[in-house]
Amino acid sequence: MTTEVLSDLYGSHVEVIRANGRIVVVGLPDATTHHHAGADTMAGEVA
Repeated sequence: MTTEVLSDLYGSHVEVIRANGRIVVVGLPDATTHHHAGADTMAGEVA
C-alpha cells in the first residue's frame, strides 16, 4: 500500500503514512468546495 498506488487507483492524491507500525491513509480534499444548507449563516441569524 503506497501513496502512488492508491492515488492512481482512486484518481486523486492520497497520502500513505507509516508511523509506529501503523499505516494511516489520508485522502486530500479536491478543489470542489461543498456547502451545507445554513453553513454560511452564524448561529441565530436568519438567512
